[in-house]
Amino acid sequence: MWNPLHFAVYYNHLPITKFIIGLDINVGITAPKAPAVSEKDPTNSVSFPEDKIILLLIAVGRKNTEILKYLLDDLS
Repeated sequence: MWNPLHFAVYYNHLPITKFIIGLDINVGITAPKAPAVSEKDPTNSVSFPEDKIILLLIAVGRKNTEILKYLLDDLS
């Protein structure tokens, strides 16, 4: 259920993280959500704040303070 931004943070790629965020992609709709019945389910198109929280948790778990600081500054 991860999108490319999740993987960029997980693998500590700050330049890719900045690039993806710079594309101004709605993180909430880039990965399907478990409650959705199908791809056309409106549940998938809602902006989920937990996606942003998961990005922060990944950065904390990977102990990458540089990405964490960037995410806190950019996603707030």
